[in-house]
Amino acid sequence: PSSWRFDVSEKLNVNGLQNQVVDFTDDATGSPHAVARANTAMYVNECGHDISLVENVCSLETCRSVSYYVYIERPMEAGETRELLINYREKYEDIRERRG
Repeated sequence: PSSWRFDVSEKLNVNGLQNQVVDFTDDATGSPHAVARANTAMYVNECGHDISLVENVCSLETCRSVSYYVYIERPMEAGETRELLINYREKYEDIRERRG
């Protein structure tokens, strides 16, 4: 379950004493919860350093949210699948290196 969480820079309370964490997992089961499964971010993989992978998802960050946009150059055929890939570049480097 700890792999499905990330820190948020905004503090949880007015005094800034508590860090805020976004968690994709259900506390009872440890599996991704319904809200996570309903959002694109749940299904996006990270390119990392693999130059053979082509990024087809971009993110737009605001101070309170991240939106994901899928872009594919041509219409997909019925039943066709694509892996959704994003390159977080240096923003994700500490986590990528920690997890190997």
